[in-house]
Amino acid sequence: RLAEQHKGQAVIDADLLDEVTALVEWPVSFVGEFDPTFLKLPKEVLVASMQKNQKYFPVTDNKGKLLPLFISVANIDSKQPNLIKIGNERVIQPRLNDAAFFFERDLKHGLAAHIEGLKKVVYQNKLGTLYEKSQRISKTVSLLAETVNADIKQAQRAADLCLCDLLTEMVYEFPELQGTMGRYYAEADGEDPEVAAALEEYYRPRFAGDSLPENRIAQCLAISEKVDTLLG
Repeated sequence: RLAEQHKGQAVIDADLLDEVTALVEWPVSFVGEFDPTFLKLPKEVLVASMQKNQKYFPVTDNKGKLLPLFISVANIDSKQPNLIKIGNERVIQPRLNDAAFFFERDLKHGLAAHIEGLKKVVYQNKLGTLYEKSQRISKTVSLLAETVNADIKQAQRAADLCLCDLLTEMVYEFPELQGTMGRYYAEADGEDPEVAAALEEYYRPRFAGDSLPENRIAQCLAISEKVDTLLG
């Protein structure tokens, strides 16, 4: 109802709702605001920061676009509710500043620059590093791409980049954004749109009933990564 009063819709994550319900004994909800300039960040980054760090519920318009608002739940029916609102608005500012800092740092570094770094990260002690895993995926994805008449070079490029966002500052802070940030950074680097989309889609399906990868490159990459994991 609060979101509707502000011509928006509350994004209510079921797990977060359970958590907040367990945190408060006398729930009193209120709407706070944050600087609209933060909306230049990817929506997923803002949502992750609000939900994970602050236990806030984001608000979107009727088209799903994020609004510079959040809904929080206080544990008291305060005689000065505006002070609670102002306090929470002060707290979210540095959190979003951190997110913006991570995003800008990652953009300057570039996604492909992390390929070399994959050699230093052990995937599993008997299966080698993340780099070795990406090389195995690259071989398999080439065979699959040839089979379904997909662009082999694009498929290999997607395989080379698919694990790189694991080394970014944003994914280190918000592991649930792996794949999603890979797509954003690949797009920013000027990678082919199908390659960029594949970096996010190859994680699908993440759970039963989830959507499947849509483009051929993503489908080949998803199968290749899962085959490698299962065989390993």
